[in-house]
Amino acid sequence: MASNREWTTIEVATLRHGYERGLSAQCIGDMLGRTKGSVHRMASKLGIRSARSDPRVAVEAFLKQQGKPLSEVIDWYQSRALARCDLAADIGIDGATLKRFIPPDVWQSWPHYTIGRQLAAEQRRA
Repeated sequence: MASNREWTTIEVATLRHGYERGLSAQCIGDMLGRTKGSVHRMASKLGIRSARSDPRVAVEAFLKQQGKPLSEVIDWYQSRALARCDLAADIGIDGATLKRFIPPDVWQSWPHYTIGRQLAAEQRRA
């Protein structure tokens, strides 16, 4: 691994993109031929937060990928009778964290008896 060399524009862009996708500093460092510490220092210097460490980054990246606001994504999940935990898993966060991003009235109105739970109940009965 090289040390004390300047970061190129392409390396910085790769760092930003990797952090947005939730890649580890080790993985990004391996791609760039840099150490984990070097990746952490540059990310800190640039103010880049990882989707792994900041759930807001994970939610923003997911919504950017979907190209829709959170309310439309929630409507889509609810219309297909998918559970809140399915949305949380697709975003890459846990259900308790997801609750912070969803208005309380929408959270409470989300149907609890989803298709997945119906299938699990049927399998237990069989």
